[in-house]
Amino acid sequence: RRVARAFGVRIAGTIERPETPEDVIGRIAPEPVLIIHGRDDHYFDEEEAWRLYRAAGEPKALWLASRFGHAEDGFSDRLAERIARHLYASWGLPWPG
Repeated sequence: RRVARAFGVRIAGTIERPETPEDVIGRIAPEPVLIIHGRDDHYFDEEEAWRLYRAAGEPKALWLASRFGHAEDGFSDRLAERIARHLYASWGLPWPG
């Protein structure tokens, strides 16, 4: 602490617990929430996605994707269009096609 302060770094006297994703997601409503979780994700268990889904306000959707791991592992043009179509519908916008 002394060394950091000597370089002008401000350090809080106490460290507060950061908000969990479950704390934050409930405040997003009424904006639509789309949670996409790969069933082959080796970093996060499927229950993590379900916990977020249960904590989210409406409107919300949960897609569990087979043959999809973590992050962009299973991302494809087809999935990108499906996501875009879902968002357009959620926002009440016509699909520009």
